[in-house]
Amino acid sequence: MNDQLAILGGTKVRKNPFPIESPSIGEEEIAAVVDVLRDKTLSIFSSTKISEFESAFAKYIGTDYAIAVTSGTAALHTALLAVGVKSGDEVIVPVYTHMSTINSVLMIGARPVFVDIDPETFNINIDQIREIITSKTKAVIIVDLFGQPVDRKAISKILDGSGVFLIEDCAQSTGASFNNKKVGSFGVGCHSFGEIKNITTAEGGMVTTNDANIARLARLIRHEGEMWKSTNASVINSSPTNYKEMIYGIDYPVVGHNYRMNSLQASMGLVQLEKLDRLNGKRIDVAKYYISELEEYPYFLLPRSDQNFTHVYNRFVFRLKKDIEISRDAFLAALISEGIPAGVYYPVPLNHHQFSSEEKHYVGAETACADQIVLPSYPALGDEEKKDVVVAIKKIISIVLKDANIIPQLENISQEIKATYFGQFFSIGKREML
Repeated sequence: MNDQLAILGGTKVRKNPFPIESPSIGEEEIAAVVDVLRDKTLSIFSSTKISEFESAFAKYIGTDYAIAVTSGTAALHTALLAVGVKSGDEVIVPVYTHMSTINSVLMIGARPVFVDIDPETFNINIDQIREIITSKTKAVIIVDLFGQPVDRKAISKILDGSGVFLIEDCAQSTGASFNNKKVGSFGVGCHSFGEIKNITTAEGGMVTTNDANIARLARLIRHEGEMWKSTNASVINSSPTNYKEMIYGIDYPVVGHNYRMNSLQASMGLVQLEKLDRLNGKRIDVAKYYISELEEYPYFLLPRSDQNFTHVYNRFVFRLKKDIEISRDAFLAALISEGIPAGVYYPVPLNHHQFSSEEKHYVGAETACADQIVLPSYPALGDEEKKDVVVAIKKIISIVLKDANIIPQLENISQEIKATYFGQFFSIGKREML
């Protein structure tokens, strides 16, 4: 092994760029989209593809209903509106997540109430939820961050009988399970089909529920709030009984949006859904390899699955412990300089951003932000890429442990140099950041 770190002038482990993370698109998806184009049935009004995708997705998740929308954010916004969240209501959310979770609350005029996370799982600290539920609390959004399911049994003990709705943000966990049930089937599930999600429709999302009225409202909200008076159902999902009703029978009982998925997305989604377990399996295999190679070191807090849940590792994120006495930024700069597209996810808690005036310290989130590192974990990685990631990490550990003087050298590297390496990461592996 090279005994000099690349950031200090040595030869880097990985000389060739990693394969760029891109969606797993095959000839089947291309053919499905081409068929729709040839049929010239592009929208929910002319194509059956959207309803077919909804039916298949509901069956996969194990819910009675699935409502296709334009994005994961649209799914969250639709779900919150469908359960009755209004301006002035409170919605409990983790302080460490993507901003889309919070945007869906703010768009309604509701108030996001932050809860700290458990820094070992990166997920919401369930024990703290009970303390902040008030008469204004309408919903709790749990986020299965990086693909690890939140403990549904623990959250149900708090929310059952409270009148507070459970919204499951499954943007990174579609296909994961808790106690042998798919996430998205415990409350109102919100799924995302963006470019680097577990499956993709280019952009898109899905709301899943077992509640018929929530499903009805979600369908109204998805299409401008437009319904037939005679059925109280969306004009998309039911038909008028006569011509008079077609002219005079429409009503708008709720404010709606244009969140309609198109048939190109749905046709792709139908094919992708058949691949979901296989694609998740590849992510799990990458994670298992990293864990098996790194668990001997006491310097890392590694993600885990257990018998109660399946972690699907949309991102592989681990934490650097203090035992090694090197900062995360220095370690990360050294790792990136070895040719590894590593990075950081959500570098500060959400209450630190301009939209929030809250100055409270969330120790769990701040701890996770300070020492977490994300490694490449997408299905396209081959054995060579996985090995290079591990070799680079072991190289850094070995050299740092061998010579304690290396640590001050790394820590003294100027911020400009660190920024250069982070910029290289962003250019060769930018999808890891999203």
